[in-house]
Amino acid sequence: METKPTVKHIPELIGVGKRTISTHGWRIPLVEEHLRGHSSTGLSQKWCSPECLARTFFGRNTQANRASIRRRLSRAFRMLLQHDLFLVIERNAHGPGAHGEVIALKLYEGDAHERAYAAEQVKRMRARRDLTDAQVRHAEQILGTTLEDDPLPAA
Repeated sequence: METKPTVKHIPELIGVGKRTISTHGWRIPLVEEHLRGHSSTGLSQKWCSPECLARTFFGRNTQANRASIRRRLSRAFRMLLQHDLFLVIERNAHGPGAHGEVIALKLYEGDAHERAYAAEQVKRMRARRDLTDAQVRHAEQILGTTLEDDPLPAA
């Protein structure tokens, strides 16, 4: 019996009608490509919602898919940071029913509105120990600012 050579499919975003979908589910390079598409002049919305990512990477905008997207954002942030990209994550204000849930994200472009979200995000991730000191310094370099040195909470 002869074995057939396996064909490796390259993960990519493909257009189907007005939608863009991933051929291989969640992949960090595809997330970057999708967010760059939002930043381009082709799309009116520069901020991408978890609903948009759920439709793109999992085919459906369900509660479980949005939760899956939100769980993966911390790792996506760190991976994009390694490529000198800063993922700005906008969260709901804390209050009744809000719980700081992710409502939008985009790649950092440098305006004041984004810088405020970015600084708050780095402080939050640092307090939760999602970032190492080296990653915090790298984020500061990308943002072009120095965040105040609050002591880390005790473990």
